Amino acid sequence: MTPVILALSIASLGLQDVPPQKLEQGQCITMLWSKTSPPLRIAMIDEQNQNMVIRRNRRDVVLAATGPSRYAGDDLVIGVDVLFREATGRISDGAVIDSGSIDITTASGEALVLPVGGVRACR
Repeated sequence: MTPVILALSIASLGLQDVPPQKLEQGQCITMLWSKTSPPLRIAMIDEQNQNMVIRRNRRDVVLAATGPSRYAGDDLVIGVDVLFREATGRISDGAVIDSGSIDITTASGEALVLPVGGVRACR
């Protein structure tokens, strides 16, 4: 899929940049961004609350965990498949995603697989 088609597909789902997050003490999140130009902070996974936050049609949407690496809500089902880079000692309380993808399926059956990067961070 070309970058232009990928960007149009993301826009057709109403997905927008998730705002930067401020972590509470003891909180761990994984931020996922699209591998598009420019990248889009597509989702935040909150480990403590076991949910995913996306920004869709100018509002924050919380998707509930429905299984390992699967989230659902707002007529979407999103699966996450990521590979974290081996620790090199340069990141404290976190990890970088080497490669990954998310698959997004709408209630009407439309589907999109999106390559993502990201980072897991804890405070």
